Parts: sequence; structure tokens; C-alpha cells
Amino acid sequence: QDKDLALLLVGRIINRLGDLSADTLKLVERLPIVDVGLGLTRLRRPIGTVDPNSDIAKLFDDGEGVFPRGLFAPDGHGSYLKLLRNHGLLLDQLSPEVVIERIERIVDSGPPLPGKDAKANALLQLLDKYCERETLPKGVVAAVAAQPWLLAGNTYCSSSKSWDKRRSDLPLCDRILPSVNYVVSSTYLRKVLGWQTLPFDILRRQLLAVVSDGAIPPGSKKEGIINLIQALARCLDIKSCTESELESLGHTLGDRSWVPVASEHSLPLHRTTLQPIDLGLRIQQVLPSLLTDPLVTRVLRLIGVPSRPSYELLYTEIAEISCQLEQHRLEEQERKVLVSTSINFLRELFERDGLDSHGRLDRSRIQVPTTKSLLRPIDSTVFNDIELEHPDSNKIYLAHPDITWSFANTLRLLRLSDKQFEAEDDFFKDRQLSEDYCARVQEVLEGYRVESASSEWVASADAARATKIGFMIDEMPFERSQRSRFLSPQSAELCQGPALVIWNNGTFPEKDYESVLSSGGGGLGKDSETIERFRLGLLPFYHFTEMIMMVSGKRVMFLDPSGSYLPRNAHGDLRTALLLSLKTCRRSATVDHIMIESALIAFDFSKYPGHLQPLEGLFEFSHTEANYEGTLFRLPLRMPQQALNSKLLNTAFDTMGLHTHMKTTFHDQAKGSLFFTRVEEISAYWRSSRTALPMWSIQGNRESPVEAVDGYHLEMSLEIRFKESQPEKQDWLIHFAKIQHSDVPGMFSHLIRKHGLPPPSIGLAMRINHDVPTTTPTRSQIFATLPLPVEIALPVHVHATWILTEDRQTIRFDARDSDGEWPMDTRYNIYLMENLIPEVYLRMLATLARRDSQAWRQCWPGTEVEEVIRRMVPALYKQLVKTTHCVCRTVTGAVVTPAAAIFATSSSRHVQAVLEALKPPKLVSPLPFDMAMMLSWEGLRTDDAGTVTELLHHHAEAVRKLFCSRSSQPSMLREHLDGVIKYLVEEEQELNGLPLLQLGDGDITTFGDSTHPWIFQDATCSLGGSTSVPIATLFGPKNVVGTAITNRTCELLIGKVGNVRNLDADGIRQLLVSLGLTPSEEATVTTERKAWLPTLLQSLALWPTPKLRDIADLPLIPVMNGNIAISLNKACDGTVFDILSLGNLYLPIKHIGILVTPSLPDVTPEPGLDLVRLLKAFRSLELDVGTLNQRVSAPECLSLRQWITQNLLPSRWSQVDRDTLLTIPIFEAQNGGPNLSSSLCPASEIHMLPEEVQLETVTRYLPEATFFADYSFELGLVLEGRSQQVLSREKLVKYLELPTTVSSDEDCYFQRVLEVIASQRRWGVVAIPFVPNMDRNLRRPEELYDHRVRPFAVAFSTRHAMFVHPKYRNDIGSLVQAGVRTEIDASTLIQCVMALDEDAREGVLDQTRAAEFWTSFADDDALRTVSLDAIVGLRFIPYPRERRGMEKFEEFAQPLPHREIASLNELVRMDFVPVVWTQRARFGTPTENFIFTINPSLCVPTVEEVVKHLEVLTAEVAPKFPSDPSLLDDLTETYNWLLDHIEDAGMFLEQRETSLLWLNVNDPRDGVTTWTWRSGRQLIFNLGFDDPEGDHYGVNIFLLRYKDLLMAAGADEQTQLTIPAFEHEMRHDERLCRGWESLRQNDLLTDIQFEVNGEIIKAHQELLIAAIPHFRDALVGPFHGGERGISTESPMVFPTNGITSTFAIQSTTHTKAAALDLLAIPSKASFFISFTAMQSPDTLISQRPVSPFMNSLPS
Repeated sequence: QDKDLALLLVGRIINRLGDLSADTLKLVERLPIVDVGLGLTRLRRPIGTVDPNSDIAKLFDDGEGVFPRGLFAPDGHGSYLKLLRNHGLLLDQLSPEVVIERIERIVDSGPPLPGKDAKANALLQLLDKYCERETLPKGVVAAVAAQPWLLAGNTYCSSSKSWDKRRSDLPLCDRILPSVNYVVSSTYLRKVLGWQTLPFDILRRQLLAVVSDGAIPPGSKKEGIINLIQALARCLDIKSCTESELESLGHTLGDRSWVPVASEHSLPLHRTTLQPIDLGLRIQQVLPSLLTDPLVTRVLRLIGVPSRPSYELLYTEIAEISCQLEQHRLEEQERKVLVSTSINFLRELFERDGLDSHGRLDRSRIQVPTTKSLLRPIDSTVFNDIELEHPDSNKIYLAHPDITWSFANTLRLLRLSDKQFEAEDDFFKDRQLSEDYCARVQEVLEGYRVESASSEWVASADAARATKIGFMIDEMPFERSQRSRFLSPQSAELCQGPALVIWNNGTFPEKDYESVLSSGGGGLGKDSETIERFRLGLLPFYHFTEMIMMVSGKRVMFLDPSGSYLPRNAHGDLRTALLLSLKTCRRSATVDHIMIESALIAFDFSKYPGHLQPLEGLFEFSHTEANYEGTLFRLPLRMPQQALNSKLLNTAFDTMGLHTHMKTTFHDQAKGSLFFTRVEEISAYWRSSRTALPMWSIQGNRESPVEAVDGYHLEMSLEIRFKESQPEKQDWLIHFAKIQHSDVPGMFSHLIRKHGLPPPSIGLAMRINHDVPTTTPTRSQIFATLPLPVEIALPVHVHATWILTEDRQTIRFDARDSDGEWPMDTRYNIYLMENLIPEVYLRMLATLARRDSQAWRQCWPGTEVEEVIRRMVPALYKQLVKTTHCVCRTVTGAVVTPAAAIFATSSSRHVQAVLEALKPPKLVSPLPFDMAMMLSWEGLRTDDAGTVTELLHHHAEAVRKLFCSRSSQPSMLREHLDGVIKYLVEEEQELNGLPLLQLGDGDITTFGDSTHPWIFQDATCSLGGSTSVPIATLFGPKNVVGTAITNRTCELLIGKVGNVRNLDADGIRQLLVSLGLTPSEEATVTTERKAWLPTLLQSLALWPTPKLRDIADLPLIPVMNGNIAISLNKACDGTVFDILSLGNLYLPIKHIGILVTPSLPDVTPEPGLDLVRLLKAFRSLELDVGTLNQRVSAPECLSLRQWITQNLLPSRWSQVDRDTLLTIPIFEAQNGGPNLSSSLCPASEIHMLPEEVQLETVTRYLPEATFFADYSFELGLVLEGRSQQVLSREKLVKYLELPTTVSSDEDCYFQRVLEVIASQRRWGVVAIPFVPNMDRNLRRPEELYDHRVRPFAVAFSTRHAMFVHPKYRNDIGSLVQAGVRTEIDASTLIQCVMALDEDAREGVLDQTRAAEFWTSFADDDALRTVSLDAIVGLRFIPYPRERRGMEKFEEFAQPLPHREIASLNELVRMDFVPVVWTQRARFGTPTENFIFTINPSLCVPTVEEVVKHLEVLTAEVAPKFPSDPSLLDDLTETYNWLLDHIEDAGMFLEQRETSLLWLNVNDPRDGVTTWTWRSGRQLIFNLGFDDPEGDHYGVNIFLLRYKDLLMAAGADEQTQLTIPAFEHEMRHDERLCRGWESLRQNDLLTDIQFEVNGEIIKAHQELLIAAIPHFRDALVGPFHGGERGISTESPMVFPTNGITSTFAIQSTTHTKAAALDLLAIPSKASFFISFTAMQSPDTLISQRPVSPFMNSLPS
């Protein structure tokens, strides 16, 4: 090609680039047209030419031939380079091809690339930016990752062997990998390069390098290690390393100090921990900032950092501290620090053991600091919990004072008080539950709402058969006194804070204690007859507290599931439950001794009254009593700090939250708790000082249940009181039914056994207050005896013995299984819903239908019912069809079965209105339930057209009266008559014979009546000519269809009935011709004109125009008061009444003087009769009562009264209207007194009685000068606001003027009054006496007793005035409800016993009467509630005269004050007769066993009585009956009894130490031995001979077992301590022995001598010291005062001076003579010591009594 031509062509193409299409441009960019300086034969395509101004230009060199040259080099306006750039034809962006080419060029080992380092760095930077928006092809990715094109330092490396300069990564790899001088920001490129996360191997090598490099400063080294640990955590998270690799890394690091800790140092792995620790500098926690990341914590654990120090390390550290403490030169401060450190190590060791489920502690290697600041073995150390000052001995050490109570429990140290703690309490029990139980409590608390906790309180009360429950928020601060003592310091803290106190008046069941102790409160006995079977026991109590304290009866129980507050037991195990006697907790301190490791230690055993102090005075609790009649739970509220450390629940509970729950949810649940339980009253209190203030109370008064075959129903009245508010009263109807297990389908038998279900019971409760609005939506609850937190849209609460869910929050209702079947638990609940509940529901409907129409209508369930109970409603309506219960209430108030009823289902409102007005006896209207609920009406009657026709025929006369214009309201005529006719016509019913045809005069006739054959549709008829008059005037009203039937209806009737015809009205328009009338409001008219006016007005009404309103100023309307006519304006001013609206009030209104108009169309002054207008008219007349009575007769007054009372609408009254009503004499009243007279009086003079009281029953005892009236709704409306005239029951009783004595003539009157007062007594307090006793004196009911109760009849048989008079006993039941005592409770039983005691003291109580009462007394359950302490001294119990049962002994019995009757204090149980029969009498009947089960301490002899009895046996009986077997039996029983009570008997026996009380023989039954009696002072144990001269005698075999008794009675004891003889060894040392013996016999080198009875015995000290331990201790041991040495001085002689109880030892020394003088040590006891000669075991040197001081020497 021609060069010039080519250049011209290229220039033309470049200059015309703007004219080319996009496709053509693509072709141009691939044309080799750009000069790059390589000649015209090597031109480059534009797309392969690099734009010199672009970023990628720095990647290329000028010599590479990629930059434009020549004509393409200039870069100005219009240049080739500019045009190519503007059209995007040059290479100016990085592309995958460029990346590949540049990498290959960089790594090429051929000709060097100028500026290679800069180009490599630039490529990395451009690639980083490129990858932020684009991805790379796979080939490029492989090249980028694998080729060594990255400049790292001075070397080119691949990405796997280098890293960038990212600051966070440099400390992790700078010692292993070279770094590129750039930070890659593209996440994608980092992923391509493999630079996202450093590999584990790099991190491992980096860590090893850092740890090994000692040249790194500690701060930098620590920071680097921290970064490396965090990087290892990321590796583990993304799974770039395994756990085994991390474990291997830990082994490689070994014992190097590298782990960063809180101090500036680093420690080896095994000396660091993951958990916080306080063990000084040698063992520390890993830097806490590292442990905030769970992954870092996991990495450290895998590398080898333990959570806590190892056992071995702790053992080693404790051993080292022990060695340091043994050094004598330690400063006191150093010693304190070491002791404190050792305690910290012990804490760590035992905390570690507490976390270790295997408990691998080696107690033999554990040492505990003692009071001497030394470490001693843990099992030889005891915790001084009684502040005993006791020096450490060789075997027992007291723990250091810095070891607290709680830590001693943790160490499981034996406490000094533990042995006695468990031995002194008869009721003592404790338990240790595992950690799993805390998890169980947590599980229950998570699933059980705190709002439902009060149900558990009621459940526990129900299990205790309680009837009253009290809740208290106790905020009173508790001040600890010096005598306040607690189980532990932790429990003391709980007592000092606020608490929730729960009380009931029942006693906690004995059978439940064991299960509660074993389960921490979650295992109460599942009695199927109590509601506890539904419950979780005491577990929900832990919502509020960490520890439960319960006081009930004679017991105090503590439940501490976590074991954090109760002291550990003697073995060091956690106590989670503890049962003590109330007597023990309230007892004051006593001094006693215990033996610990052969050491007898005395200390103060004070008990724990501090726990009872906060309960003092609450609910009649007193810490001075050993028995509490009731149950008290005290739940110290969980404070925030306790919540943080709680193992049960981490939620604190303050009093504000408790207040909120107590006022809302707990109060609401408490109301429901009374429906189906025996609980009668629930109250809530709040205490912040000594006085408890009431918050609210709910009291339920149950009427006597009405029993049925398989259930009952009763009415309950709830009285709800809130602080500072009026009490609210709620009346409830409760239906209850129960069936037997045998009636339950067999398919559920296994469920009954599995769940322990009781016989199914159903209960329904509905509020029946009349003041409850019917429009209020009803929300009720499901009950399982107590309310569940499940609301249902039913008008009744529903109780059943459901199968509940595991959390006890709702009933079991699971979904169907894969086969479409319900689970069996759900099927059982469905069985209750569909088969049992509907039957009880129908019974309740029947009850309500009979008594309360409003409640009956509210009781029917609707359509909107929750899923959980939905199956019950269809089943109910299904059973409704066939039920025989009278559940339907008709419009007449009658109750009928559904089969006998007629249900108002018609959609026609006219038919509904007419039927309701007719009130057919069987009509149920309106329906009380939604028609949609009835799936089928088959078998039931409804108000269809046929039934309506039948009813209209049947009630023809009533229909006539209903629609007759003279007896019915206009609205009934206009609205409903026409509508009923249309309905029957449309339903094609036969109308002939139906009395529905209204005539023009308002009368009603029947369709097809032959006596009225011509009845016209139209109201007028044209007669032609100029005269037009009303048809009624011309032909009579009976020829015109009444106005109530419309023209349209008439058209339908024509042709269907025989007497309705069309009427032509031509010519009737000329009605008012030539009538001369002048405008006037009132005018006098003649009699004829007055009679004519109604006809005229009727004509005007028929004429289309004009209407009467157009001539309202003309006097066209006649009035009934005289010959007067008035205008329409006058008739409408409010003072004129229409006669039709007055009805039977016409005459009284007329006689009063009020204007009355006749009933004419369009001339009614105002529609209807308005009471307000009538009162206005009364006020305008200004009539007084006398004038009114003169004008109106008594019958007219009654009519007026009837109308006014029927139209009382208080909402429309003004105060003026009310005052007017009070002056109208329309109410019948009667004055009080025996002379009855009644009259009509104004309401202002009347006192209205309560609704339940009839005036005739009480009028005889009412004041004569006052008028009274029976209750009526109308009178109540008028008297509203005049409370002094509306008498309540209480006010009525105050009005009664009762006599003090009732004569027989008044019985018939007083009995009725008594019923009224007695009923009031059931509702409130009656302060006056009103019940006649047998003396006919009136008494208050609580002063009298029910004669039918046999214990009362027997006890008060001599007190007739305490019973109701026979004439008034017919209704004794109501009197009992009013307060006459019939229940045998603690109070009445005590009254009976006091009466019998009084009779006994007066000599009028015989054994027969006493025996009859005693039999009933001892068998009565009420005895359980009696405080027997109040009656133990009263005489009412018969007893036999025989005391021992053997006549020969009876003379020795101490006589009682009364020979036939005794008190409990004078009697003894049969099993104690042998030990006290001389002092007490025995029972004559076996019934006393019942009492002893209630109070085992009754009739038990005192120690003093038994001792006196022993004196009688030995001093009086034994001389007369020596060696008598019966006497021996009694004597043995007495000795044994005293031995069992030795602690209390010691004082009395010591007083009688000289009395001959003890039978000192070997075998008293051998028949040979003469009985010998000795005093305690005469007897000595271990005395081998009798010493009559010294009056000392050895104890014989018979008395050996009573050693403790004899010692308490003054006996002595001699203990023989024998030093064992030296064995005679036949070896080479025999010669040595003979040598020493020779020296002794020759008196050579002797240095010690013994003087015995004047005889001197010499010996060698060294030999005695070497051979006999006793002499070693005496001569060189702790009893020797100085140094010992051999002396040549003659030994001194120490005479005994005739004192035989002395053994003297004398030795000589270089410096002084040290003597062990035993003469000055007094003692009552003595013993023998024997020394055996060295040369012969048989030679006795000396045998003498020795001082007891020797007893302290080791044997």
C-alpha cells in the first residue's frame, strides 16, 4: 500500500469517528493503525495501545512499543490521540489480559524490565482497585496467586510466602513472612491472594518465635502475644486449624512463661487460669480483656490454660506454705500473709472441687491454718462455731479465726456443735439434694408464671385442710439482739430483709414432711382428694426467695435447694433441707458438754430464736409457745445481690413488685380460690412497723348446699374489701357434680392409674348479682379446683378434674396424630367437655331459669369460644334438644323443658312483638342464645307461620284486647297489626276466623265475620251533591277498616277474606261548606256542638286537605271537663291530655282539674302520657294532700298510683319533679304496733322495709307513730337519696322494739320476727339479744348452744338457760347460721370442760355423765385444735379407784382431791402406770390413746413425780412386801424410766443421795438373796470389797446398768489403771538386768527412793526412765521442772505421813531437787496403780491408791 495513502485513510477514519456506528467503532479499535515507534510495519491496534495519560501507563516501559508515537503522540485539541481517547478506543483500564501479561513480564527471567520494582508495586495497587469492582477469570486468579510477582522486601515472592503491610496482621507474621509495601483493601483480592486470614502454621511459628526471643521488650512482647492468641481464635472459628493442632502447640510451648496476665509478667500455662482467681502472683488469671471473646477462651483452653488451677499445683503450693510457716523466725506480718494466702488456696481448691462432679479431692494432702498460724491436716481441724477458747492438742486443732462460717462449711470442717445439734432434737431430720434439683427448680420457674404462685399457696393450705389464708408483705426491719442466734450467717442475712409471709389456719400434714424434705418442696403427697394433686408443691415459692422457712404445729422446716444458707452437716455435706422442733428453736441457751476426739469440751448450746423473731405477733404466733396452731411460711425476698449468685433464679423480687401482684393478679386469683375449695377467707396485709395494715380481704359465705343424686348446688356470697374503700359484695351460684370411676369409659382406665386421677368432678360458678350489666362481655377461667391462667369467653367458670400440661398452666389439648386420632390425654379432656360438663351446665340453667331471668339469659354460651373449650358448646346445644331439665324460661316466667317450649325464631319483628305481648305460656322470647348454635331444631317447636296462626286462634280474646284501640298503645296498632297480617298473607295462611280486622271505631273483629259483612277500605265515602261527610258518621264506624291496616294490606286482603271490600270516595270532598268558625284558644260550646265536633274532626282527618294543623287556631277540639272546645294550639301547650293516652287515668285526671281531650285522629295534644307533664300539671294546680284526697276517690288514687309507678323514669326528672312526687298520696303504708291500719300516704311520710322482709311479720314490734311500707321498686325510686327512709336489714332491726322476755302468747308473732332477725344475722352483726332461751329471756345467739349436739347437752345439762327455747327450735338451722353454737371447736370444747369442772367441784358431776362426755370429747376431731394446756388442770375425766390393779398395793397410792373425777394432770397413761401409780391415777377407758396421738406429751409423769414414786416403793412398799416380784417389776420400770431421763432426774436424785433408793444385789429374782437397800452416797463402782466402817459398798450386778443414775445420786467410782508388765526377754540383755538388780540390792548408784508405809525402796532413775513411760514423763517429761543429771548426793526421803492416796517421787539434780508432789491435788475419785519389778513380773513393789492427777498422764 502507498504510505501516504494509508496515512490519509487513517486520518480520514479517525476524523470521522463521530459519524461511525458502535459496530463500526468496534471494528476500528481492532485495526492496526496506531504508530508505536516500531515502524509502519508494526502498527498496533488502538485497543492494544496504552493511553499515556492513563493509570496503567506506569506498568509499561517506553521500549515496549505500547505508547503512541509519531502522528499519534501529540495530545492536543483535535489530535489523533485525543479523538481516540474520546471514543474509548485506547487501552486505559486494567484488564485480565493486562494483568496476565504484566505478571509474566515481571517474573520473566529474560531481559530485565526497567523499573521492575515500581511496576510490580503499581500493578498490585491497580489490581486492588480493579478487584473492588470486578472479579478475575480463573486463569488470572491462578496466576495472581501462584506466580512470584510480589515485591516483599528485596525479594519477589508468591502470595503464599508473603503478606502485605496491613497493620493488624504485621505483629502476627513479621518474624516469619516478608511483607509487601502496600495494604490491599479489596476483600476479593485478599481472598485471591490468600491474605484473608493468616494460616495456622504461620501463627504457630510466629508465636514460637516471639516466645523464644528474649530481646523483645516485655510490653511489646505481651501485646504481640495477645494479637497472636486472638488470631488463633479466628483460625479456629473459620476451621483453618483443628483442636488437636492447638493442643500440640500447647505441648510445644511447655513450661515457658508466655501467657499474659493482669500484672506485667507472663506465666506458664499451668500457672494461669481462665476464671477469676485471687492466689497472689504465682498463679493468676489470664488477662481479662482476652476472655471477653468466647473463641479466645476456647483457644486458651485447648492450648492448655486450665479453668482453675490443678489439684496437684494447689497441693504443692499449700505444702510449700506449710513449710514456710514452720520456720520460727518469720515476722508476724509475713505469717499473716502466708495464712491469708493458704486460705485463698483452700478456697480455690474447694471451689474447684465443688465444680468437679467427681469430687477428686485428696483430703490427706490438704492442710488448714489453725489458731497458732500453722497448717495442720484438715481432718484434725474443727471449726469453733461456739467461740470456745480451747488450746490445740496433739489430735485436735481449732481452725484459724479468718476461716468464716460459710467457708468452714465449704471445707466440710467438723463443727464443735454438730454432734449435740443432731442429738437434742426429737424431730431432727436433714437432707442433701444434688445439683440436679436446682435445675429442676429452674425448669419449674421458667414454665410457671409468678402470677400463678398464689394458687400454690392456696393448694398448700388446702392440703392442710385450712379454711383461712393470709398473705403479708413484711417490710418491718429486723434488729438482731445479742441473743439472736441463727443457723448460719447467710440465713441471718435472709431474716433481716423484707419477706413474703403466707399463713393458713391448718397444720401441715405429717405425711408430707418426708416428701418435702426429700424434694426441697416439690414432692408433696399427691392426695387425690385434695387440690394438691394438680400442683407443684412448694416449688413456685422460689420465684420470690432462696430459702423457705415453714412453722407448723410443733415443727420448723427450712428448705434451701441450693445449700447456700443452711449449715453443712457433720460430714461437711451441703444441707438442703432441715426439720427441727419448734421447742428447740425457741429454747434459751443451755450449757452442755460433748466429747471430741477424747477431749471433753463445755460450751453454750443456744438454739436459733433469731429465725422466729420476725414472725413474732404475726397471725397469733408467739416464739414462747412450743406448738403453733396453723402454718406460717416466711419467704425472704430475693435481693439483687442474691439474684446474681442464685442457682435457682437470677431475678430479684422487691416489695413494690410484690405490692403490684398482691393488688392485681393475686387478688383476682384469690376470688376464684373460694369456689371449689374449703377455703372461706383470704386476706392480704402489709407491715412496715409493728402494726400490720390490711390491703384487701375476700370472705366467702356459703349457703347450705342443695343436694342432688350425684352433686349439689349452693349459693356463695363473696365480700371483698379493699383498704379505704367500700366492701364489694358478689353473689355466685355454684353447681358441682361427681361421678364414680366405674362410670368412666374403660378406655381411660390406664390414664386414671397413670395420673392418679380422682373420680371425675365438674363444677360451674357464675356470678348472679343483679347489678352486673348484661352488656358487659363475660370472661371466665378454667379451673382445676383452683383457677388456671386460661381465660374463656363463657359466662361461667368451669372446673373439672382435667389432665393438665406439664407446666400446670392449661389443660392438655394436643393436636391429632398422623392417623387423625386425638392423644389419650386429650380424649379424656374432650370426654369431660362433651359428656360431663354439658349435663352440669344444663342443671345450672335450670336453676337460674327458676330463680333469676337476667342471670339465666347471661348464662347461655355464645359462639366465640376459645379452642381449648370449644367442643363443649356444641355438645351442650346438642344435649339441649333431648334434656329433661326445665332450662327454658317463658315470657310468663314459667320454666319448661325444651321439648315443651316454643322458641321465638321468627325474623318478623311484628310477629315477635305480638307474641311477646300475648305471652303464650310456653313461648321463649327472645331467644337466650344465638340461633346459629343450634345445628338442628328437629324435635323442638318454633314460631313459624303455622304456629303463629294456631296461637292467634287459641288466644283470640287476648288478641282482641291487644289490638283494640281502647286498650292498646297506638304504636302497637300502627306498627304490628298490619305487619302480622302481611306476614300471614305472604306465608299463605288461612285468615278467616282470625281476630285481626280493625274497625273504624277501634274494635277488632274476625276476618270473614258474618255480622260485619261490609267493611270498606277507604275512610270516606262520597255521597254526591254539595255535602260530603265522614263515612263513620254516615254509616257508623263499624263499616270502615281501622287506620292500623294500610291500604296496601287492604288490597292484599280483598278477595282473600270475606268481609273486606273496596270503597269509592266520589263527592266526599265537600265536608266543610257553610261552617262559620272564629279563631279562639278556648270557647264555650253547646252540648249538641260538643257531640258533633268529634265527627267533624274525623272527617277532617280523612280529607286530604286541609288538615287540622292548618286550622290550629280554631276551637274544634272538645274537652271532657265540660262544654268547652279548645284549639289545637291550646291542646299542644303541655297542660292538656288526650283521653286515649290516659286510659284508666281519665277519671282521676279529670277530677283533679286537668283538661282532657277525646281521642280523635290528628288532634292528640302530644303522643302518649308524659309523667313530667303530669307533674307539671299537679304543680300548676297547687293542691295540698287534703284537697287532693277530697277530689279523688280511693280507687282513682290507686289507678293514678299504678300509672305513676309504671312510668317512673328517674333520668328525666328534675329535683322539682322528685319533690312533687313525694307529696302525692299514692303509696300504701301501715303504722306500727299491734293495731293494724293501712292508708295511702305520700312517700315523704313512709319508711320502706328491705325487700326480703314482709311488713306483716314485723309490724307488731315497730313504732306506732311511724308509717312503714313493704319494699317496692317504685317507692325505692321515689325515695332515692333519702337513706333515712330506706331501711336496710340493720336499720330495721334497730327500729324493732323487742321485749326482754317473750310470753307464750307472743310465740306465733315472735317466731316470724325471729326469722327476720336471724336472716339478718347471717348478713351482718346484730347487737341486740333476740333468741329466747329456755327461761324465755332473749339472748344473743352466740350465747346459746345447739341442744342437738350431744357434748353440749351433756356438759350444760345443769345450765338450761344456755339452750334455745323448745318453741323456737323448729328452725334451729337458721339460728345456727345466725350464730347459735353448733360446731365443736377449741373454744366450745373448753367451755364444756370448764362447765364440767365447775360441776365436779360443786359435787354435782357423776361418773356416768363424765364418762359420756369424755367418750365424745376424746373421739371428736375438734380436739386437734384445742390447746390442751388450757384444760389439763380441769377435772372432767372419770377414773377407776384401782390405781395399780393389785389390791395389796392400793393403800400406798396418794389420794386425789376427787374420788371419781380427775384432770389430765392427775392421770397417767397406761404405759407409765408402773413408774408413777402412787402419784397419779390411770384412765378408765381406752379412748385416751386418741389424745396422745394429738399431744404425745400429755399424761406423762414428771421426773419429780417418778422420784417420789421411787421413794414410796423403797420406803413404804418394800418393807411390807420384801422380795415381791410385782414390786421388782415396778422398781425396774422406774429405774429404767429415770435412766432414760437422766438429764432431768439428776437434780432430784442428788437431793436424795442419802435416801435408801437402790437395791444393791446381784440377782433379786433368785429367791435366796435378801434385798439390800443402799443410798447413792454409800455406793462405789469398781470397789472390790465392802467397807462397813467407812460406810462404802461396792455396786453389785443388778445396779451396774444404772451407773449414770447412781453417779447422779452421789455414788463414787474407782478406776484401776494398770501399767503392763515388762516382758521378760530371754536374750543377751538378761545379764544386763541381773547387773542392775545387783546394783540396786547393794545400794550402788541408786538416785531415787520410795517410802511406802515406812519402808524405803531405792532404785535407779535411768532404768525407770528407760523402761517405764510413766517415770519418763514424770522425771524428764512435761511434769519435770528442771534439767536432770546424775548426782552423788544421797537421795532425799519423802514420807507419806499416813496419807494413803499419795504416791511421791523425789529425784536429785545438780542444781536443785524437783519433786512431783501429788498431795495438794484433791479429788473424790481414786484408783490403783501397780508397778512391776524389773527382775520378775510377779514381784509387786507397791500398790496404793493414787491421786486422780495421775489420770492425766498417758497410760
